[in-house]
Amino acid sequence: NANFLFNKMLSFHCFPKDPELRAQWLMKIRRHGFIVTTSSRVCSRHFETGDIFVSSSGKRCLQPKVVPSLFHWNNFSKKTERPGHLKCQILITLKQTKSI
Repeated sequence: NANFLFNKMLSFHCFPKDPELRAQWLMKIRRHGFIVTTSSRVCSRHFETGDIFVSSSGKRCLQPKVVPSLFHWNNFSKKTERPGHLKCQILITLKQTKSI
């Protein structure tokens, strides 16, 4: 039936207990004022295909240390991250140094 198919394709994942990893999740989720509770979950749609595996018991699990990256604000696609301003400045300086 439709419920079985829906549940087979989607899974819901708890927030990590590790404070640093949890902070990365919250930063990516971009929900102002959101407070994580024990019942808070993130849908599998927000993870890349390789981030999820099926355990021997058939449960859909997350790979260690993954962070949700697919959201409506990035059109559910992971774009190549551009280096920040500081990294760009360092690259420009290195290029200028090499040309001297």
